Order: sequence, then structure tokens, then C-alpha cells
Amino acid sequence: MRGLGRRLVERLPGTRVVLFDLRGHGDSAEYARSVGGPHSVQACVEDVDRALRDMKLQPDVVIGHSFGGKVALMFAQAFPQGLRQAWALDSTPGIKREADGGEVGHVYRTLLEVPTPFPSREAMLEALQSRGIATGIARWMTTNLRREGEAYDWAFDLNVIGELLEDYFQQDMWPWLEARRGTPDIHLLRALNSDRFSAEDVRRAQALPRPTRVQLHELAGSGHWVHADNPEGLLEILVGELAPH
Repeated sequence: MRGLGRRLVERLPGTRVVLFDLRGHGDSAEYARSVGGPHSVQACVEDVDRALRDMKLQPDVVIGHSFGGKVALMFAQAFPQGLRQAWALDSTPGIKREADGGEVGHVYRTLLEVPTPFPSREAMLEALQSRGIATGIARWMTTNLRREGEAYDWAFDLNVIGELLEDYFQQDMWPWLEARRGTPDIHLLRALNSDRFSAEDVRRAQALPRPTRVQLHELAGSGHWVHADNPEGLLEILVGELAPH
């Protein structure tokens, strides 16, 4: 999300952006191993809250993609004070519908299958593409590599991520979204070429009355990995809502 954060700061002068590696991801992979489980969406919410308090920061907006989208929603539910908006980018609010996890499940299973470490970034690209991962997604995955000597391995902890995904698919945020509330405003973003939102999800989101303060946005020209597939379109939607009116 670094590129998106940088562009938001450029487009919205005076804005500060804090980027979190959730437990099991990036530089927080070792943190997850050190604190142990259970690894859940709620645990990630508590991690983010603890980190913000350590930095003495009160967020105005919280944004999350995919798994992080449900973290953002649950954070807004638990800590609404001072929040103006919460965004879930192509993140289904409800429980898992399909047994295989859809596109996200396919990528996760592929990562489990490919042997690591890789001798080069190009070898990783070839390994993913040969297993049906789209070129754009495979290239984005190079940002998740960590160099170890002359080889490359994943920066994240796949075991922790598997546990997090299982919990993510069991959390149902629809009852909270369908309730009347004060701040923050909730923004759901659906990528039109993604399988995350079912027809029923779209119907429920569009049927939410105004007092719920939930808005559904649709991003054309993008699959699930919105910041890789259509970063410009995503930026325009975000800036349009985040900029002072």
C-alpha cells in the first residue's frame, strides 16, 4: 500500500499516512511468531490500536484492503471515537460463501505449493504465472519478497496468514453495517472484476438506508488487487471522499 499512501499525501496536503504490516505480514511476520496465537481479525484490531496509542496518534480515517478491510471495519466498530471514515477495499463484509476461498484462496494455495526460496525475482514470477496467477498479481507479489543472501523468500508467514484468513471468513459484519450509527461513515469498495462481492452482498449494500451511513463504491477495470490493477481509479474514488467538501 506504500504507493497508494504516497499518492494520498501528494493529493491531500497536510495528510499523514501510517502504513501497518498486520501480524504475519511483512516486517510484522516475526512479531506474530513472538506473541503467538490465536491469530484473528480481532487480534489485528488490537495490534493496530496498541501501535496507534504507542505513537500517540488518533486516526481520522482507517483504510484496509481485502483481509485488512475487515480489520478496518472491526476497528471502526470497536474504536469509533474520533474516526471520520472507515474504508474496506474489496473486502466482503460477511462470512465465507465458497469452499475454496475464490481468487484469494487460489493465490494462497499457490503460495503454499511453490517451493522456496527463489534464486531470483524472475524465478518467482515464472513460478506463479505457470500456476495460473495473472501477470499483474505476480509482479505485485514481488513486493512481498525478502532477500536472504543470494536467494529470495516470502516476507510473510504463510501459516499465520492461513489462520487469519480462516477467521476472516467467519466474521460477519453485516448486522453492524445494517444498524443505525453515528460516525464514522463506512465506505465499501467493490472491484467490478473481482469475485469478493456476491450478488447478495451488492443487494444488501445497496439496500442499506441512509441512517446506516454506509456507501458502496464500484471500481471498474480492476480485479481484487485494486491497488495493483487500477491504482488511478482507486485514488480518484478515495480522494473524492477524503478531500474536504
